[in-house]
Amino acid sequence: MKILLNEITIIIVLYEEKLQLVLRCLENLKNFKIIIVDNANDISLKREIEKNYRIYKYIMNKKNFGYAKAANQAIKSADTEFILMFQADGIIDQGDISKLLEAHKKYDNSFIVSPTLFDKDKNPSVNSGCFPEKELEKTTFILDGDICAETVLGSIMMFKKQDIMKIGLYDENFFLYFLDDELCRRIRDKKKAVIQVSNSNAIHAHGQIKVQNHLKRTFIRNFNFTFDELYYFFKIKKHEKLFKELQPIMDSEQELIKPYGISTRILKDDRPFHPKRLWDTCHKYLDKRIYRSKGFFWLASRNNLSLIWNQVGGGINLELIGIWKSSIAEDQNNRLLDFELELLKEQLKKVKKGRFGDRRCDITIIGERNQLDKFTEKLNLCFLNDKEIEQYNSGYLFEDPWPKNIAQIKI
Repeated sequence: MKILLNEITIIIVLYEEKLQLVLRCLENLKNFKIIIVDNANDISLKREIEKNYRIYKYIMNKKNFGYAKAANQAIKSADTEFILMFQADGIIDQGDISKLLEAHKKYDNSFIVSPTLFDKDKNPSVNSGCFPEKELEKTTFILDGDICAETVLGSIMMFKKQDIMKIGLYDENFFLYFLDDELCRRIRDKKKAVIQVSNSNAIHAHGQIKVQNHLKRTFIRNFNFTFDELYYFFKIKKHEKLFKELQPIMDSEQELIKPYGISTRILKDDRPFHPKRLWDTCHKYLDKRIYRSKGFFWLASRNNLSLIWNQVGGGINLELIGIWKSSIAEDQNNRLLDFELELLKEQLKKVKKGRFGDRRCDITIIGERNQLDKFTEKLNLCFLNDKEIEQYNSGYLFEDPWPKNIAQIKI
């Protein structure tokens, strides 16, 4: 099938890419409508690109609010039926774009179609797979035919504009990571298909060309990956889903459950836990009648760390998920460059803040009502009181019995 070039708009989001690599990316796309969104507001790059290629729309953002917001800007301004999201570290031939379009029209239930990816050395590369929470090892393999996947990389993917508009575009709370996984999850919930096309091939360098300044690149990746991962897991792990997850446990213990019933409590507070009181409370009041609890929190003794609380029965798994943005901004020795500090402040503006910046506790607890109320009450008493908050603000060092290297702790 011959491609009708007015059927497809190709969207490319830029942030400090090298000119020659962008030109290489555009070489095979010159006959299409192309919308570029530049999150670095690079006027000289725009001039050089437009010397070589006709760009349908070129959107310049004075601030970098992330990939999701930039992609949505371009999607809204597109005027074709189909959209091909394309990252600047990719290469695809027009024939392979045609095969994607054919596949989308072939499968009635398709939402996203994505090519089979290879790296810059033409080795098979990971593209499709399962949702991140399944924690399955990613592998590469050669497809014998098209497959339906839970999720695909957003580096190169095609969908209809009306479909993405109807489902709600990209979630702009994501900056750069996990947004494709979250979009694919919404697609699956609508009973639509995400398809990797076996006979459409493309090259993806997996971000190797992004941001030339090493310090800046490392900061942006670590900083935003932590926030996006935290947001993704707590967006999908609502307490209703936790309840459903625990249903088999509840069913297997009906005789124990009958006299009490099962309830859910949600603990939300901007205050940190007192580390010693939390330790003592978990040892004394946490037992198998508290079936499940999960969330994130912080300790007064480790005010820079965002911690995951993950408990089943009598065992707690505490994990470090990242660094609170506020702690970075407050650190006088953070060694951030001016642009990095500005980026940090912009990110903080998007977060609902309490007395301690973006630091907060949010834990969902499921268990027998009798023990659940007692445990939740005691957990509430573990938060710092007004006097302890004054001590915290003055730099007081609280006793902390929790292991310094956080791992699984059986209580």
